[in-house]
Amino acid sequence: MPPFTPSNRRRRLFRAALCSAVGVSLLSLNPVGAQEPAPAAAAAVSQSGPSNSELAASGSVPIDPEVVDAVQARPNPANIAALVEDVAGPVEAPLERSGGELVTESPAGSVAVDNGQVMMEGPTGNSVGVSVGSESSKSAVVDGAEVRLGALPDTDVVTRPTESGVQIATVLKSDAAPAEVGYAMDLPPAAQLVEHEDGSVAITVPSSTLEPTPESAALLETKVEAVVNALDSGSMSESQAEAALAAVKPVELTVVETQETIATIEQPWAFDATGQAIPTSYELNGNVLTQTVHTTSDTAYPVIADPSWWWWAGTAAACAWSVGSLFSAFGLTAKFARAAKILNRMPKLKAAVANLGGLRSTLSAMANFARKFGKVSAGTRARLAAVGKFGLDQVLGVLGIGACINLVQEMRR
Repeated sequence: MPPFTPSNRRRRLFRAALCSAVGVSLLSLNPVGAQEPAPAAAAAVSQSGPSNSELAASGSVPIDPEVVDAVQARPNPANIAALVEDVAGPVEAPLERSGGELVTESPAGSVAVDNGQVMMEGPTGNSVGVSVGSESSKSAVVDGAEVRLGALPDTDVVTRPTESGVQIATVLKSDAAPAEVGYAMDLPPAAQLVEHEDGSVAITVPSSTLEPTPESAALLETKVEAVVNALDSGSMSESQAEAALAAVKPVELTVVETQETIATIEQPWAFDATGQAIPTSYELNGNVLTQTVHTTSDTAYPVIADPSWWWWAGTAAACAWSVGSLFSAFGLTAKFARAAKILNRMPKLKAAVANLGGLRSTLSAMANFARKFGKVSAGTRARLAAVGKFGLDQVLGVLGIGACINLVQEMRR
């Protein structure tokens, strides 16, 4: 398989997640460009469809029997696309042809699809490529989705862009289709795949950030808060406060080497033709992710299955970097003083920040949340969510780290 190469066209950066789906099908090959009947009527779905996590947690989903009947009678691209849409919702950002590629762009960034190979680009130059099945399989575009019939034995693949990335859905035709589907990934240099207990997989890369030493950061926060409190109580004039803040010693910085999560592959899901969930799991072998769908003799075909790649760097990596760079910025003491004044005027926010150990600890916890793709303790996540609920956006804006505001909004969900 040839290596992935990013398009020479500059693509906008991702802000959130990169999604990919996979499935298993019941189809035969129709010539591309042949006359296709109208797709089967899909059941009503929400504007964006269910999220991957909602599907992974679901024991069943409603699947329109008419859609299944249409696929079994005429497994053409239109009916295959309708079946996937019935489970995962409508296509959110249709693919369009640009040169030899199918591309889609959104405020989150762009995705390029070239004969079944998907290239996803994120900020700071990181990119992830994914491919599945034969590159020689014929493809058609249906309502903004690429449909490849026969990409694997008795298996068809549907590539569907979303507002935050791309979904690659495969449909298993019959028990003759492979129960294991492999996804070859082209990853950034030195990237690692890390399995989590919940079944998800993180893609991490080495990262270096400048961060304050804990001692100097804590001292800065304590001195600034004392000056602001004195100013608020009237025991210190504004000129005295300005002089006191100017005398505060700058923080000491140190280089911290970490493995930073740039994307995650969420827990897989799979459903049979009746909408019943089927057990499914991942296995890693080098840069190949294999999803196994644990079918039985009672499984009703076609089967749809899905792993989803979510690009996280758009908000999280930018936030983690911003927190580290904040402490080397000019005028840091004044920024902390303004942030402390906001906290003093918002008792609930001040209490929530205090519950995390103060402003410096709150920022450190947010950076850790970002780097670990949210894999912090449930208690810390709950306390961070509370801080966001009580107006942390204002403090982040004053500190000049607006890149973290989107992360706060994500934590509120």
